Amino acid sequence: MREFDIIVIGAGPAGLAFARGLEGSGLTVALVERQPAEVLAAPPVDGREIALTHRSVATLGRLGAWNRIAPEVQDQIVDMALEHSELSPRELAVRFTDEKR
Repeated sequence: MREFDIIVIGAGPAGLAFARGLEGSGLTVALVERQPAEVLAAPPVDGREIALTHRSVATLGRLGAWNRIAPEVQDQIVDMALEHSELSPRELAVRFTDEKR
């Protein structure tokens, strides 16, 4: 049986960033994910979005991952606010850089 210093469960954004951050540490790392590689390479749209703070973007930059994301998909949030609507008393409105006011 093979042994590892660290086993990362899940190849989502946090698991991948954590595993990548351990590169060069001298530790043996295993990344375990239940989804097949084909699904990870082209994930289906499931309605979830990922929002990153400026600090997260900086961390991804230091890990060499941010520059691998195509600029056209790096939408930046200009502003967001809670608004009252017919659907929900607390609806989050978000405007991205490519949207008109």
